[in-house]
Amino acid sequence: MQARGGGGDTVPVGTGVKGQIYYTASETAYLNHGHVGMYYNAETVVESVPKKGVRTLDYENRKVDKGDAQVRSVNTTTAKRNAAADWARSRVGKDDYSYNFATNRKTDHTGDKNCAKLVWSAYKLKSGLDLDIDKGSGVYPRDIRDAKDTTLVRKI
Repeated sequence: MQARGGGGDTVPVGTGVKGQIYYTASETAYLNHGHVGMYYNAETVVESVPKKGVRTLDYENRKVDKGDAQVRSVNTTTAKRNAAADWARSRVGKDDYSYNFATNRKTDHTGDKNCAKLVWSAYKLKSGLDLDIDKGSGVYPRDIRDAKDTTLVRKI
């Protein structure tokens, strides 16, 4: 099983505002579930990727698929967006990657997690928002992209 989402796409994600999220196409075993990450500050993103776990990366090195990718803002206060980004950043070096998308809503917020679980947990814990559009047993990147509490900032 191979997962994309760790880089190698076509264009840099660009700068953003702390707590904004980005979405790009990504697949595991030919299933396009997407990939999400969060801006820690204007030039740094935090994300969880296979073989590396939760990490930070300069926005210029975070490549996404042009035309498919987007940046979204979460509809909450600046303080709560900042707290979510700080929490996600605090997981760097502590949480490895998990391929469990199917039931990741039911696992602990700490410990191994995929990209969607990282962003979802950050906002669930620090703002009380559930950024999973369908509230199923698993939260996927596209669920976060389509959540009612997010607003499109720009397409990439």
